[in-house]
Amino acid sequence: MDLTFPFLSTGLLNLVYGIVATVGVLELLTLGFIPALLQRDATPKAVGKAIYCYLMQMFGILLMTLSGLPAVGSVLAGLSYSSSVYLALLIIFTLGGLIFLWHENVSHAIDEASRAVPFAIYYYTFKTIGFVLMSTTLLFLILTMLLHQIELEPTWWVSPTIFFFYGGLLSWSTRWPYGHHLNFENSPLSLRPPPPPQPRPLPASVSLPALSMTMKKPKMVQKKRSS
Repeated sequence: MDLTFPFLSTGLLNLVYGIVATVGVLELLTLGFIPALLQRDATPKAVGKAIYCYLMQMFGILLMTLSGLPAVGSVLAGLSYSSSVYLALLIIFTLGGLIFLWHENVSHAIDEASRAVPFAIYYYTFKTIGFVLMSTTLLFLILTMLLHQIELEPTWWVSPTIFFFYGGLLSWSTRWPYGHHLNFENSPLSLRPPPPPQPRPLPASVSLPALSMTMKKPKMVQKKRSS
């Protein structure tokens, strides 16, 4: 039985995927706003600016990674690309570096309360990626040498070695010295205090008694005249 639908063309599917991806990005941004706004003295505009700056820094790091790793791999493996390929990789790396440095400079102008949570997410994301890369590539190198001693190619070690040192670079870059003002163990996040309780209004059906009914009239004491 043919279940193909002619109206589900490739362009329509790409449009659906684009809408779903856009909605997913917006939901992630919304989830980033919620914990950031719990900070004391944090404003929505500054929080949004901080999230934007750190996302652009991630994009810059991604561009530098995509252009730097192939160049290093070609040198270690003894391969040679054409001059146009190296020029393209250099342009991509330069663009990524400029994007990263520009938005890093902009993020320093944001107040610390508004960028504390976005920076923590950005910081520990790359710290996690670096540790996972180092652990998995080191395990891959050891297991490959133990289990595949005969079937190894001459350049089998190039890719895992590059990713191992790249993970080490990320781990070293996300390491703060002890006592640094950005060390999260020494500078805990200060949450916004809860609002004070508001007095509950009286129902409309309940009315206060009249002032005249509550006040007692003074008794008139008449003095008897002495006859």
